[in-house]
Amino acid sequence: MNAQVREVATRSSCSERTVKNVPHDITSRLQLRNRTHAVAYAVREG
Repeated sequence: MNAQVREVATRSSCSERTVKNVPHDITSRLQLRNRTHAVAYAVREG
């Protein structure tokens, strides 16, 4: 997973820390319990 985070950070020109924080920020803002719940929300909302 760390290699994936590094690759995303490199491609998006941001830090690895930022890439790691995005899922947490999204789940917090949408008041979702976890990443699985976030995926279900995304599928449901399109």
